[in-house]
Amino acid sequence: MVPIRGQVLRVHAPWVKHVIDFNTVQGFTYVIPNTDVVVIGGTIQDGNWSEQVDPVDRKSILDRTAALLPSLENARIVSEWTGLRPCRMNGVRLEKEDIRTKHGKTLPVVHNYGHAGAGLTLHWGCARDAASLVLESLFSSGSCQLAPQEHFEKSRL
Repeated sequence: MVPIRGQVLRVHAPWVKHVIDFNTVQGFTYVIPNTDVVVIGGTIQDGNWSEQVDPVDRKSILDRTAALLPSLENARIVSEWTGLRPCRMNGVRLEKEDIRTKHGKTLPVVHNYGHAGAGLTLHWGCARDAASLVLESLFSSGSCQLAPQEHFEKSRL
């Protein structure tokens, strides 16, 4: 696992209705509308442990997103932040592993980590797959009485 530093901004741009992402020479650039704001970004910096907002990165993000969508050029910045995202060099780990305790009991553990900067786009599918692995573990141990499909249907209510 290594940290990947990311910096993003939230801007007031209610006219933006569609996701845009583009990989440029300057970095991966995206525009993601939310309910009240639009998230623009970003940075992917391996080995940078700083959690401080960097003005150089801010300018790069603003310039790159305005080049993709010129109407963002004067959008008001609502907030900005950085984060260190856990990244596995071999990709996301999403699997079940049986762990034996020091008392000889076997416990199922579902791993779901290492998404780096792709957590926002991968979380729906990974969460669903992880939930399936948890249910599989429950059914194989006899701890759950519902069939897997019934359990998912009840959880959607």
